[in-house]
Amino acid sequence: MARNVDGVGNAPSLTPGEPVATNYLLFIDELHAIRRQRDGFLHRLERDLALLNPSDQVAIVAFDGYNVTRLTDWTNSRAQIEDAIQRARERKALGLMRMLDLGDRADQIRRTVMAATASIRSLADVPGRKVMLLLVETFCSPSRSWQFSSFWEGGTCREDVGNMYQPLVTAANRVGYTVYPVDMAGLHPTFGIDRDTGALMMENTEEA
Repeated sequence: MARNVDGVGNAPSLTPGEPVATNYLLFIDELHAIRRQRDGFLHRLERDLALLNPSDQVAIVAFDGYNVTRLTDWTNSRAQIEDAIQRARERKALGLMRMLDLGDRADQIRRTVMAATASIRSLADVPGRKVMLLLVETFCSPSRSWQFSSFWEGGTCREDVGNMYQPLVTAANRVGYTVYPVDMAGLHPTFGIDRDTGALMMENTEEA
């Protein structure tokens, strides 16, 4: 299930007679991603690029657990976006390795949150609506247990894990972002725009 956090910070810049652009920041959490699921999501996202308005822009960043790589800055060029998506597919997905890692899961989550927070701050100076699609894998408790569940599944997340995401929520509110965590495992979001409100809409279906 996707969950949104309404940004209440900076209002979009408006120019009379022009549509309000929506800027989509795609954050790929490679530290927890499994390649097949990540690539499936990226394929669906690439297909849905046709739904973007000419004034809409996309930026894509990837986090490997240590470094944030900007695959493309803000652009409305479909060719540049598709090229960035292809480069994202070619990058490592470390989720399976992480499952075998005996490292501190809580520390891994904190690093992801810090990277996502830094990304929205560095890509906040753009007119229009700002949306972050936070591509996360199925993880919840920062324990070493092999029992995994959807991060946003009702009642399954430990409170301390939810608190780890508070810096991201706070930063998003301050700079006017709306954040949509997207669970890559078994979900195929379809993106569209509510023409009345300008909000991003996503319809998720479970993988067959």
